[in-house]
Formats: sequence, structure tokens, C-alpha cells
Amino acid sequence: MSLYQTEVLCFSGKHLLGVVTSASQMTSMETGENVEDHLRAHKMKKKVLRKQVRAQHTLMRHEGIECVSHATQSLVIANAGLGNGMSRHQLHRIVENYGTVETLLMPPNKPYSFVKYESTEEAKKAFDALNGKEVTLEDSDQNIVLYCNFVEKGIILYLSVNFFHSTSLLFSSQVVNVAKSTLV
Repeated sequence: MSLYQTEVLCFSGKHLLGVVTSASQMTSMETGENVEDHLRAHKMKKKVLRKQVRAQHTLMRHEGIECVSHATQSLVIANAGLGNGMSRHQLHRIVENYGTVETLLMPPNKPYSFVKYESTEEAKKAFDALNGKEVTLEDSDQNIVLYCNFVEKGIILYLSVNFFHSTSLLFSSQVVNVAKSTLV
């Protein structure tokens, strides 16, 4: 109904109640949609947090690496590993959008990767943008959701030296394969 029609109907006692009721119903429906949207967003945030905590526990259990609650230069990104079908080049293209990538470490057959940025601010920007973000794998057209956590700064060098037999490090846009024996 237009504003003019509403005003006309308001002067008619018979239609006054109908107009007010219709307006109230529209407001209720709009409010209901807003509440549903809010609840949906809240559920998604809870799900992302739950998956993020699960990724923290998995990393601690499998590798003995503890995530930290404060921002650092280094991130671990769950579901962005070679074990999930993510390619080095695809992940590098994703993470370089948020700052200068010093190191990108993708352990073989693992579902997570480690990224070290030039600054903590860049890592924080990547964390905020990528945590809970859905991406499509290039090779399989499968959708995955990324979950991020901060790890201590020195963890990437420690991992490359102590954990992996053959580690691929991605410095900026160059891929260099480094055997463990040459790092020790």
C-alpha cells in the first residue's frame, strides 16, 4: 500500500484496524527475517570457532605444536595442506593477498600449512580474512573451509629442520625443495 492509500484508509473507521494489522504483520516478518539472519550468522561463527579449536587440538596431538592466542607473524591454516589437495601455487596466491609472505611451508600428506608474513599486522589481516573462508580447490572443484590459528614465530624454521624429511619452502614466488640433511 502506498502512503496515500494508508492515510485514506486511516480515516475510514472500518479499514483502520486492517491497515494497522497489515503494517504490524509486515514489521513482524521483517524482524523475523533479521532474527533468522542473526541466528544463522551466530551459528556459523560458533561452527568456525569449534572447528578452529579442533584444528588446534589436532596440531597439538599430531605435531606437539601449540597455538597461541596473541597475534604473531606465523599462522597455521587448517584444510590448506597438500593432504587436502591444495596446491602450493593456489595457497600462495590466496595468502599473498594479505601481505608479503616470507615463508610458506606445506608438509607432505598433512591437511595444514604454515605461513610466515613479514609483519604481525599482515598475519592478523590474513587471519581475519581467511578464518572460516570457503575456497574451491583448483584440481577437484571441491569446496573447503579454511581455519586459522597463530603459532610462535620460530615454529616454521623449527618444523622445517626437525619434522619433515623433504620440505618445500616457498619464498615469495620461488619454490625451493630442501632436503632435511642439508638443513641440519
